[in-house]
Amino acid sequence: MTLSFKHRWLIFVAIAISIFIVDVDMTAINLAVADIAHSLSMTLSSAQWIVDGFTIAAAAMMAFGGRCGDTFSRKKIFQYALILFALSSIAVGLSHGPWSIVISRVIQGACVGFIFPNGPIIARNIFPKEKQGFAIGLVISIAGISQALGPTFGGIIIHLLSWHWIFFINVPIAILAFLIIQIYLPEDVGSGDRDIELLPLLALSIGLFALITAFNEISRFGFGSIGFLGFIVLSIVSLGFFVYREFRSTAPLINLRLLLNQAFSAILAMRLMINFIYFGWLFLIGLLLQHALGYSALIAGFIMLVLTAMIAVFATPVGRLIDAKGSRSPIFWGLVLMLLANILLALMPMFHALWYVCICLAIAGLSTVLLIPATATASLSSVAAEKRGTAMGVLFTCGFLGSALGVAVLGSLAELPKNFFIGFAYCMIFNIILSLAMILLFYLLPKKL
Repeated sequence: MTLSFKHRWLIFVAIAISIFIVDVDMTAINLAVADIAHSLSMTLSSAQWIVDGFTIAAAAMMAFGGRCGDTFSRKKIFQYALILFALSSIAVGLSHGPWSIVISRVIQGACVGFIFPNGPIIARNIFPKEKQGFAIGLVISIAGISQALGPTFGGIIIHLLSWHWIFFINVPIAILAFLIIQIYLPEDVGSGDRDIELLPLLALSIGLFALITAFNEISRFGFGSIGFLGFIVLSIVSLGFFVYREFRSTAPLINLRLLLNQAFSAILAMRLMINFIYFGWLFLIGLLLQHALGYSALIAGFIMLVLTAMIAVFATPVGRLIDAKGSRSPIFWGLVLMLLANILLALMPMFHALWYVCICLAIAGLSTVLLIPATATASLSSVAAEKRGTAMGVLFTCGFLGSALGVAVLGSLAELPKNFFIGFAYCMIFNIILSLAMILLFYLLPKKL
């Protein structure tokens, strides 16, 4: 599409601020969970749904959202999702009970499933061919920086105003982005191929919901109870049906045949565990700083910046390193640093001085900034060029699932002992096992990545 320089960058800014508010919302919530749980009289397992309801809905809708953008008008799909995200943000901010806030967060997450796949493609398409890679890279960098700033932003907003304003602030930004896109982005027409099966989408949603429910409520159900096992069985049946239908479909939501590629499957498994650990860190460390160590939300937000700032500061240099050296070496050293961070965090009950916490967070942040872009690049390098769009969609879905599982499993594990420090240590020991498993998976990757 032919656009003037000014209009092109106005549209890009609209996409960028939309991605920004979505990503900030995704990570800022981790410092707000304690305040929300207190104000709404929620237990920790119930409060986990504020995070997990969002990520489950996003994971379930990601492939469907991208497919809708291909089929219908990508501009309209993005705009509708943006406005619904703003309305659901108001609903979250006005919530007065556990059910209303969780349902509103689920709607927010579903909107993200339409915003995430379509925003970067719009940004890519408004630039000439020789600058499209730059546009995608810039969007990804903005997403990484906004995720990194989320916890600190959340701490500042809670200190100055209240947790409600983390969500209210989305509204004017979303309206501004909507208006810019409405005025300056030309209309587009989708492929018109409307052969979209909704039954697999329903099965995927039920399967993910049942899986997360089983682990979120394990402290209430009890491991091995009828409730826990019932949700696990429902999850297995639903996800099994989803896989069966997708393999037989001529127009699948997610091309699961990509899983037959050993290298790609290993990267997906690693990405799930990386997100499991990273979002588990954000959730648990926010609680640790405020409840176990007694810091205010504001101070906790600035301490968390040690972790997240590593991502913002080193994202560009790591990208250049991957371009120059490939993905394999950054993945290996990222896994080693993630293992080290979990070992040091597991010792937190004995050493919880501020300097020790900051060292742990710095190592954790450095491991994450090496692993996330390197695994994304490796996933694209491990499949044929014509399958890379689908591969990225599968990677996003897997990442969101890992994020939801991390909060659910580690949050429930932290609740088992009465002492939060001991529960936190249990969680880090679990992460150590996952880190070792990822190092074993690393050796399945081809040497030329």
